[in-house]
Amino acid sequence: MDVAKCIELHNRIVKYAMDKTSPYRTINVTRSWFSFYGSEAEELREVLTPPVIHFLEGIDIVDPDVLPFLPIFDGIANPSEMRDEFMPESWILLYQTIENEFDDKGLMLDLGRDGACSFFDDVDSLMEPNFSGHWISLEVALQFYLRRIEVGQFALLPGSVHDPVPCWIMLPYSESELELTLDTWHDYLEEMIHKYPNQAKIAQEEQEEYGWFTTQRLDEHNVQGFAREFMSKARKPPPSIKYIAPTLRILDTETLTAITAYKRLKHATDHAFRDDYSFLLFPGDAFSTWSVSDRGAKAEAWERLFLLDKRAGLYVIPSQNKMAEIGDVVELLTPTSVDGSCMGIFKYGPNCPLMGEHGVRLHDVINIWRRLLCDSELWSVGADGIQGGVEAWKLVETNAESFKPDSICMTL
Repeated sequence: MDVAKCIELHNRIVKYAMDKTSPYRTINVTRSWFSFYGSEAEELREVLTPPVIHFLEGIDIVDPDVLPFLPIFDGIANPSEMRDEFMPESWILLYQTIENEFDDKGLMLDLGRDGACSFFDDVDSLMEPNFSGHWISLEVALQFYLRRIEVGQFALLPGSVHDPVPCWIMLPYSESELELTLDTWHDYLEEMIHKYPNQAKIAQEEQEEYGWFTTQRLDEHNVQGFAREFMSKARKPPPSIKYIAPTLRILDTETLTAITAYKRLKHATDHAFRDDYSFLLFPGDAFSTWSVSDRGAKAEAWERLFLLDKRAGLYVIPSQNKMAEIGDVVELLTPTSVDGSCMGIFKYGPNCPLMGEHGVRLHDVINIWRRLLCDSELWSVGADGIQGGVEAWKLVETNAESFKPDSICMTL
């Protein structure tokens, strides 16, 4: 644990927030968590390690009721919440989630791992005796949160003379994340073109057409969010490459029109339906046999996610993260059950150490496809694109490691 670097990163985040606050509101900053909380904090010195004590002594503290540390954290946990009976003995709750709404959980720090930390938003996971999860250094975590500010994903609205209370916001994705996804898609497309069996034929086809639809068409169909940005900038495959993954194509005008019609029907019959439930980015050739039993208690919510009456395909979906929406999360709905379910082929693992539990992101899924084509060669390119049909998805049952993402989660 690089204590000096962690102090610097924490205080840079505090300084950003202070610089953005309204001049009409006075906010006090206290150096040292121990000074801010006084005798109650001092009682915990004996259970903390010297590096953690040094960190807590060197950081700036603002009253979280006046100015939260980040859009997802109130700040360093108060002494009464830093430890509880459910935690392993070596753990402390370092950064507490906003307004204590999520079981008083947040960024946990393991004193026995030299200050390694991980985000928890599920109290039950803390009670599992064999839970390991993903752990990262506190320095990496703070660098990640500061980077969210630098790329504009975390932003502070300063307030005004009439309402001087500052307010954090979190955008569903950043421009750098969109560019990463586009680069990953274009690299994968190049690999498919390179492996196409009839190079003479594909060389004669259009290779550099960007944007699947015009802005006018996207406006007509009210396509919003990450799906809109991706489709407006992504390169089209050459006409001969119809399948960009087994049974999956890029979205075409006919399917986009069907999506819009279905959404209008759902609005008329289901008042709980929202436009942002899901978007079918890569439609499949068939409908899925998925049933509510695949998702148990969340069945009704998940059933609403899928448009076109359970059309198989890769959907951009609203993140199920409790803290905030993550705009580029996707879910593959297969035509038939694969490894016991029609969903869940692509998973990160037990938890995301930075943001809590959330689904797999589009750039990681596309990168898995590239690996399946180029590294493991479990997939191949034929006359119509990626071959194999639904049987190619069932390879996860015997080649699970090849279907796992490289990254843990949001690592930019």
